[in-house]
Amino acid sequence: MTLSFEEWKKLKQEKGEWLPEEEYIKLKRLQRFEEWKKLKQEKGEWLPREEYIESRKRKREESKVELKSHDLLIKKIKLDIKREVIFDTETTGISNKDKIVEISFIEVIDGIKTGRSYQSFFNPLIKISKGAYEVHKITNEDVKNAPLFREKAEEIIKFIGSSNLVAHNAKFDMGMINRELINSGWQPYPGDRFIDTLKIARYLFPNHKRHKLDTLCQKFEVDNSNRISSKRHSAHEDTILLYHVYCQMNKLLKEQNLSPYDFLMN
Repeated sequence: MTLSFEEWKKLKQEKGEWLPEEEYIKLKRLQRFEEWKKLKQEKGEWLPREEYIESRKRKREESKVELKSHDLLIKKIKLDIKREVIFDTETTGISNKDKIVEISFIEVIDGIKTGRSYQSFFNPLIKISKGAYEVHKITNEDVKNAPLFREKAEEIIKFIGSSNLVAHNAKFDMGMINRELINSGWQPYPGDRFIDTLKIARYLFPNHKRHKLDTLCQKFEVDNSNRISSKRHSAHEDTILLYHVYCQMNKLLKEQNLSPYDFLMN
């Protein structure tokens, strides 16, 4: 005769064999653990708890990757000039998993663009999102033969040197370049190396609803007609536009006894 579940349960309870669900789960886990432990002991792989914890610590220490310092590449020379690097990135998207496909830097010394610059495209090894393509019009086909970021990391670090980095919406570009540096085995730049012109714009023009680069170009009468007509962003072109905007911002800040260094990232 087949017993119903309730009859079977009652029978188990009468025999003292019935366990509540939580205790039953604990028992099964214990049984599986004991079976696994026995198997380990038979293979000679079982370690007492203290030895096991110590072995795990050793493995974690061995797996730690020590990021290289930029000091390996930068010769620190004390100068009486102010050198800044204005930069911009174009990327595969805006998430923490996205990569840089173009980067551009221009050198500025004592507020004057020297003409020295650095620009490179990169193969991101991941798909460029539709949204990102609509901004910069760069395709995976365009950069399939471009170098990887890690292949150019040393050149980038050398160009930046010990200078401060200027970017519009620096939080985004800082996050992008730092993730690429870490993935390439190099230390990231601290927040106080970055000057954010978006932060400056919001301070100077608190009543404006928009503080985008195009809006600021119009405000300061900087010619951005090519950017508007082409409907595409170029990291190299944007650094040049930002330089002219940055110069105008510096004048306004000076009138208020302020400097861009009052707007460093934290």
